[in-house]
Amino acid sequence: MPYEPNSLYSEIAPNLFMGGTDDLDVIQLPARNRKRDDLPFEAIVTMYAWARPADWQIQEFRYGVPDASIADIDLRRLREAVD
Repeated sequence: MPYEPNSLYSEIAPNLFMGGTDDLDVIQLPARNRKRDDLPFEAIVTMYAWARPADWQIQEFRYGVPDASIADIDLRRLREAVD
């Protein structure tokens, strides 16, 4: 697998990746909607509320988590999601 200098993901265990969202890959900015078929993922978990959705062929689990204090998070619902 090629590792590009600006790749936003790394393989941290066999077939397990961790990554991030490009600053311009957010829903409030216009997109060209070009299809990505170069990503090695079958499913992703998105926790950044403003990230663009995954491509159609990738199953996405989306949890909008604030990038700030967790004082307002419903801990009961968070625990249910973890369990």
